Amino acid sequence: MKIIELDKTTSTNQYLMNLASEGKAVHETIVIAEEQTAGKGQGENLWVSEPGMNLTFSMYVKYLMKANTQAWMSKSIALAVFDFISLYTQNAVIKWPNDILVNDKKIAGILIEHFITGQNLNGTVIGVGVNLNQEKFPAEIQAISLKEITGAKFKVKDALKTMSVCLKSRLHTYELQKWDNIDSEYHKNLLGYGRECVFRLKTGKETTAFHRGVDALGRIVLETPGVEKNFFDVQEVKWVGFK
Repeated sequence: MKIIELDKTTSTNQYLMNLASEGKAVHETIVIAEEQTAGKGQGENLWVSEPGMNLTFSMYVKYLMKANTQAWMSKSIALAVFDFISLYTQNAVIKWPNDILVNDKKIAGILIEHFITGQNLNGTVIGVGVNLNQEKFPAEIQAISLKEITGAKFKVKDALKTMSVCLKSRLHTYELQKWDNIDSEYHKNLLGYGRECVFRLKTGKETTAFHRGVDALGRIVLETPGVEKNFFDVQEVKWVGFK
């Protein structure tokens, strides 16, 4: 495993995407930074983190897999981060598409970016941010850290080692194509799965539906009584809460 340590960068994901594009990233190359000035989140979102307080890194992996397995890779990575958080609390849940929550507050986020050639994955950059030691967050963000939960201060490098083990383990299951195992574990720990919940559509309208999980394309499946199941991509619907 190759680890590149940076004091500051705009985004570890972008830094590693650039390295990979230039052919300078090998399988399991990690870039970790004390500060990201424009850390990337899902879509147009930014990851907000105090310098030196949290675990913010990206890992490049390259598996000989088809592009249509992206959703299972995403689920595997979510499970890996969930595994890490669950070492310190039993209250973690996965929130579709890319967050880990504890007590209804965000503790970790994931951003996955792929290189695709034809029908094949040709490399993936996995960005992970975990709130380790930060105790003050912007008022508009419902967030929590491991220090707030446990009272202990965490060493970033030690956390990275542990997280790397979690990622390797779950990605090994992905590489073995154990789709049923991945889906079962993922849905067992998925926020709202099987329950009636409230969602907000991209039109701004709120709707109540049963959360039927996440399909093989990574879409959330919602079912309204008397209506066929509906499938939504990441930018089409957002979780609001339980009914």
